Amino acid sequence: MDLYQEEEPKDRQSLVLLIVTVVAVVIGGIVLYFQFDAKSKKPEMGWYNIGTESVELKPSGYHAFSYRNVPPKFRIEVHASEPVSFGFVTPDTYGHYTSTIMQVDFAGLPCGGANAKDADLNCSTDSTKRYLLLTDAREDSVPEPPSKKARLQKASAPVDSTQPDNHIAVKMYDWRCVKYCENLPPSGS
Repeated sequence: MDLYQEEEPKDRQSLVLLIVTVVAVVIGGIVLYFQFDAKSKKPEMGWYNIGTESVELKPSGYHAFSYRNVPPKFRIEVHASEPVSFGFVTPDTYGHYTSTIMQVDFAGLPCGGANAKDADLNCSTDSTKRYLLLTDAREDSVPEPPSKKARLQKASAPVDSTQPDNHIAVKMYDWRCVKYCENLPPSGS
């Protein structure tokens, strides 16, 4: 009997060892499968939202958003309650526009549009044109005072417009990897 009792713990130990080995192999296989599956997926490129801006403008009003780094390929969405004109300008053009209210051909600007309520444009511009200039395309309905004295008063004291504010939302996207980015090939190869 002693001989039979000694063999039973060895069989039990062998069985436990076999079960542990099988479980480890199965778990290892599952982990390797998921790692292989994740690495085998191709990176997906798409539009990535890099910022949303909102502003309210009075008729004939303007506003600019400055972007430090305008990506080489980007998309811009403009949604306004009233028509707006917009486009990317250089810092100099922006400075001249704000100091003299010069005429700008918005349709000719990079990523520009004139008198639009909704726009969704794919764009590219050089890095010097990093100011997005927005103007309300409506004319101010406040009549011009007839005398010079009255005009000076108008310039010093702003008169409220009879038109409602223009609610404008601007979304900017750049083209980049949006899914499985860890599988991108190393740059420089």
